[in-house]
Amino acid sequence: MPVRTKEEYLEGLRDGREVYYKGERIDDVTSHPATRGMIETQGELFDLQHDPEYRDLLTYESPTTGDPVSIFYKKPRSREDIGERREASKVWMDYTCGMSGRANDFLASGVTGLAMGHDHFTTAERDYGQHILDYYEYVRENDQCMTHALIDPQIDRSKGGSFRLEDEVERPGAIRKTDENEDGIYVSGARMLATLGPQADEILVYPFGFYGEDGDEVLAFACPVDADGLRQICRPQLSHNDKRNHPLSSRFDEMDTFVVFDDVHIPWDRVFVNGDAEIANGWRDREKTAYANLAYHQTAVKDIAKAEFAWGVALMLAESTGIDDYFHVQSKLGEIGIFTEQTRACTKAAEADGYEFKDYFVPEPTYLFTISGSFPDMYPRIIEILRDLGGSGLIGVPAWEDLEADNPLGGDVATYFRGKDMDAQERLGIQKLAYEMAIGGMGSREELYERFYTGGPMRVKSNFYKNHPGTEDYKDRAFQNGLRGADRLTAADEATSDDD
Repeated sequence: MPVRTKEEYLEGLRDGREVYYKGERIDDVTSHPATRGMIETQGELFDLQHDPEYRDLLTYESPTTGDPVSIFYKKPRSREDIGERREASKVWMDYTCGMSGRANDFLASGVTGLAMGHDHFTTAERDYGQHILDYYEYVRENDQCMTHALIDPQIDRSKGGSFRLEDEVERPGAIRKTDENEDGIYVSGARMLATLGPQADEILVYPFGFYGEDGDEVLAFACPVDADGLRQICRPQLSHNDKRNHPLSSRFDEMDTFVVFDDVHIPWDRVFVNGDAEIANGWRDREKTAYANLAYHQTAVKDIAKAEFAWGVALMLAESTGIDDYFHVQSKLGEIGIFTEQTRACTKAAEADGYEFKDYFVPEPTYLFTISGSFPDMYPRIIEILRDLGGSGLIGVPAWEDLEADNPLGGDVATYFRGKDMDAQERLGIQKLAYEMAIGGMGSREELYERFYTGGPMRVKSNFYKNHPGTEDYKDRAFQNGLRGADRLTAADEATSDDD
């Protein structure tokens, strides 16, 4: 099956999935006000794969059918292939202003990276590695939209790791296997946070932390969103579906859901890890799979697009009132630019220092982990700068309808909301973008989302320290070069040196 169109994607979502919004089940996610905006945008991304301007970049020939399939499933074999992936992701990320953290280029890249290291998952019990290869081919050939749910519910974090609710033995808090038979396993419990959950075709569940021992909570599997017993609970929507006054949130609200698994059956061919802590803990290991190499590379491209977009909005915002002439404002604008170019430089460095992984070629993840450790600090600072540049003016941005009203209202807005060398219509457009990013519900969600995109910021930095391959070399060189010659001085030599 070739890459899907928008209409084919929308039709696939009308499958009776169990999604709840404000206490009521959604009949059709493609038309419900809380979910339809991002579904429209996702559909447009699918259509871009058919656009003559982009299809050669966004697709490649399926190795099994010859049909055009998504480029994000292509296993890279050269530095040029990695650059091609970056260019393709940049098209999608620019289209969504960097606001779509779960566009399908992310998990398509992740699943491809797992398939490249599929042999890591095979055990004496079952060929789970083949399960991954089969699933990779399924989502590639059917152009599936995927999300994941990785975090245990925040019920009692004092217990640490995965946990059991002592008074609800039959209904686990954290997701776990409750039974298995010749056909597969059964899972119950809950996971958060499935970004794009109602708008996706598939949900992936896999380890996000580390496990100290084998157990029935040590799992990785894939599940169709319409599976029996799978329920999603939506948060309140972030927009009013008003594209004119809410240009970002009306199009890019990737609904986040709390996912409940109530005795959900997972067939064996969709199970990738089954109770084995060693395998579960190694799925992001650069020596064992290419998941981190490809997924974090896509994340870096998303971060570039998001920083570039924010920088563009900040530049326009400052120029709209003439404050870009002030030195301290120029410093803040330069700060966003530095963040942007640092992110781009790390991405290019990852490609330049790429290496062979099995029969493939992958970007060096150390530089990509540098981005994942720094962007959670960068992005909130970017938003802080936007708030500073807009000031209290962002609080009272009028509606387009006010500008278009008969006088005196329309004249008032045209007069008092014009900017430096621009009319009120141009300035209001800039303000609405800045409002959405800096103080609107969508903007607040995006800021928190980026803070925890790859886990708690302290955890991400700690993991960078623990897993960096060069720390021993840095220590050795610091000791040898820092004490060069000094370690051979005697106490008398030091005294003479002091007298001199």
